[in-house]
Amino acid sequence: MGKTNVRNKKVACFSRATWCEPFRALLVHPNVKPYLEEVLGKKYRLDHGPGLIAMEDGTEGGTLHGGGIERPDFSEAYFFKYGRIYTGLTVVEYMLADEGPGEGGLALIPGSHKANLPCPTSMKRYEKYQKHVLEINAKAGDAVIFTETLTHGTLPWKGAHQRRALLYKFSPGFQAYSAGAHQITYPDYIEDMSPEQREVMEAPHIRH
Repeated sequence: MGKTNVRNKKVACFSRATWCEPFRALLVHPNVKPYLEEVLGKKYRLDHGPGLIAMEDGTEGGTLHGGGIERPDFSEAYFFKYGRIYTGLTVVEYMLADEGPGEGGLALIPGSHKANLPCPTSMKRYEKYQKHVLEINAKAGDAVIFTETLTHGTLPWKGAHQRRALLYKFSPGFQAYSAGAHQITYPDYIEDMSPEQREVMEAPHIRH
């Protein structure tokens, strides 16, 4: 066993402190927004996050999870119909450090979001069938977008530098996976956000 994997640590980053602005800016990033609108609709919303991931050299990986047959809740559904993707909870992972070949970090099983059979436990634990698990290499500043339904997780971190990434999880505007406090209570830190940012922070509802 390696060091404990520090994953999905929530960041209280939407208060009025000066350092919150970079986190707010990622709520509606101009390069990411078109992709989210394509798969979630133009009124997508922040479901929960951001979460900060930090891994030191020797940190153990996180068990792969997800997969088409293992996500029965419609909040995480995925299907393709008449030339368009429809999906629920969707992850945007912003890389704050490089993740190069052989260093570990973000990994996934391509096509698993459409699986009709369960993923073997030994594969989710990265004990067997490793050739089918794809290590994602990216540079600091890159964004990786994937449906939560995709089988994904982290491989043990072997990089000499600290791995850091931010997770934002979005849903279609009419549904929710997690009841985030900022969507329910509407605290005052939303008031000084831009109109686009406030819209992403809204509670789920059907718009006419």
